[in-house]
Amino acid sequence: MRLDLDHDTHGLDLRPDISAITPPESMAGTLTVHRREIRLVCERLLMVAGVPAGACPAARDFVVDCVDRFGRDALARLAGTFPGGADRPAWAPPRRTGPRRIDAGGRSALLVGAPVLAGAFADGPGDPVTVHGLADADLLEAGSLWAAALGLGLSVAVEGTDARVEVLPAAPPAPPSLIGTGIEVPAEVWWPLYYASNEALSIDTDLSRLHTGMAPPPSGIL
Repeated sequence: MRLDLDHDTHGLDLRPDISAITPPESMAGTLTVHRREIRLVCERLLMVAGVPAGACPAARDFVVDCVDRFGRDALARLAGTFPGGADRPAWAPPRRTGPRRIDAGGRSALLVGAPVLAGAFADGPGDPVTVHGLADADLLEAGSLWAAALGLGLSVAVEGTDARVEVLPAAPPAPPSLIGTGIEVPAEVWWPLYYASNEALSIDTDLSRLHTGMAPPPSGIL
């Protein structure tokens, strides 16, 4: 069997830099975005930033919790973290600098909130955990959803880029979800996030399409 991948394209004009999905001509108005779409785009964005594969699920879930807790403001801040062009954030893990002290390295909670909270939960109830150098530190409050799942509470006090995170022994009532069955997001916020997340996808070629299960072109079979 021989596959002529250089010439037969099933009648499609495909190049590695061309996506089958093109951006909308206008980014005016709003669109309804559902939880599954937010999860998908957030995971891809974290991959673009270099979050290790094993850390992506927890990091993604924290960002989704931020949207659940703070609504489209969290998505707007995520868009600010991933500006247009090639200027993408680079992920690096937070560091322990002492007992109940964490250095976030100046990165956004949208990128490193999950490991920061994991460190706080590991320390457990007691004295607050001090986090230094954390942008969007107020978003750590979304960790209350994670804490509630562990039967714990969470208190976050923010001063600039520092935060004091206190794990409480009992969980207060969970706040209502702002995503629900869908959330209205300005198109000018959502579409740049969506297309930035596409950078995590494999290059679109005939070979990559074959890997998705597409049958080889009849002319390529001998």
